[in-house]
Amino acid sequence: MDELFKKFGPKHRRHRHCWAGVREALRLYGEAGAKAAIVHIVRDCGAVPAQRTYDETNLGIVIAPEYLLYDGANETAFEKFRKAVEADWKKWDELRGF
Repeated sequence: MDELFKKFGPKHRRHRHCWAGVREALRLYGEAGAKAAIVHIVRDCGAVPAQRTYDETNLGIVIAPEYLLYDGANETAFEKFRKAVEADWKKWDELRGF
């Protein structure tokens, strides 16, 4: 997911941190790879954005909202993060017609 950071810095997210990146992970690593990609993207961005979201932001990057950041000891933040991941897993199933 972050392989392009060396080349693009923080703007690397626009290349794989979207639904196209989840589809690429599915193609390369199967269903487990797609779900891992969703978790990674939600952790970085707060949700899996559409590619156009990057085009619409001034900096060309999307960053997770502060309420999703947690250190492992903050159960409230972890619960919000878990719910955000589950919402995007559901969206992923809807996109695929499941």
